[in-house]
Amino acid sequence: MKISGNVLIASFVSIIALLIIILIGLFLLGKTQKFSKLQIIGFFAFFAGNALAISNFLRNGRAPELTAWAIFILLAALLFYYKDKNLDYKFLLFIPLFSFLMLSHFATAILFGIFLLGFFLIKSWKEKLYITACSVTSLALISFWLIPLLRGFSTTYVSTLNYAVRFYDNGLFSLGLNLILPIATIILFALYWKQKNYSKEELLFYSPIIALSLLIAIRFTPLIPILDKLYPGPPAIFLIFFSLLFLFNLEFKSKYLPALLIIGLALCSITINLYSTELFPGRTQFQQEVIDIIPHIDAKYIVAGEGPEFLNWGIYTFASIYYNKQTPWGGWQTTAYTSDYQQQVESTYDALMSSNCIEFDKKLEKLNGNEVLGLGQMCRTLSVCGFKEKISTESVCLYEIDI
Repeated sequence: MKISGNVLIASFVSIIALLIIILIGLFLLGKTQKFSKLQIIGFFAFFAGNALAISNFLRNGRAPELTAWAIFILLAALLFYYKDKNLDYKFLLFIPLFSFLMLSHFATAILFGIFLLGFFLIKSWKEKLYITACSVTSLALISFWLIPLLRGFSTTYVSTLNYAVRFYDNGLFSLGLNLILPIATIILFALYWKQKNYSKEELLFYSPIIALSLLIAIRFTPLIPILDKLYPGPPAIFLIFFSLLFLFNLEFKSKYLPALLIIGLALCSITINLYSTELFPGRTQFQQEVIDIIPHIDAKYIVAGEGPEFLNWGIYTFASIYYNKQTPWGGWQTTAYTSDYQQQVESTYDALMSSNCIEFDKKLEKLNGNEVLGLGQMCRTLSVCGFKEKISTESVCLYEIDI
């Protein structure tokens, strides 16, 4: 059942709702840490308003990952509540939250597992069994999804991807995320640990997080199984979370100064992003031509060629959301397909790009496709191939593949 009937409104409301859940989670977390309201507001402002968060959750609209971070913070509040207390029946809340986290975003779930390890290490053997039982139950609840995923993972296209190589990027922003931030996290922990009189329990609790920080700083995570499935964004948000936690636990002459400084940095980040982001960008002539042709698509189609702007994946997504059009490709992602299927689609596209018309016709038919939305010079190729033109504009065309 449709509520708004508009994907933009639904996405906006979802993101606002998730940010509210994050704020509530941070208030619960703040109570366990005896944070002031100003510190909690500062924590929220920087966690949600730093440049990486704005890019991931607002510009790119990664609602599933934002959902995962909202659950992560609720789970963090739960773990910190029981950090220095014996576990009781209320800890059973862990089970549905952890299940939901694993369903929401795999990278955030891996990072939470690292955090959970530290919690596990400081507990008694009886409590370790309780935590293990809760974790196994969480896995059992999502077994309907998890077992098929694990069985078929090696055949999926996503298994061939290597996003971990992004940790080797030497760009300024990447160095900030993958080198400066991990080192800052280690330094803040050292100050926090000193303030705790070098407590062995504190060291044990945070040791997995510090170990991860060190591994990221020395660029070692891409070489370690499971950690090699991570990419820079989620670990950076993870380390921002703990850096803020350590910072606000430090004693300063003015307890308000760190919070005010963090709020100031968050406001600077938001201001810069507002200044550099066009809130309501107008459509170019090329974009409007594409939008005008999409309603004429009547079968599974592919986009081929290059226009003045590279937005092929955006075309697929727009057409799917607003006009329910189908394509052999995915929307923004193709990671759900098997490697074999991915190769079939790529070879079909390559056949067209090399003007191998008959071969392209056969391959597209095998994929149950029958139309091509051509961009730029591709329209001439489609015409030379003898395909049937349905509609065309100055830079865009739609052809039915029928030789």
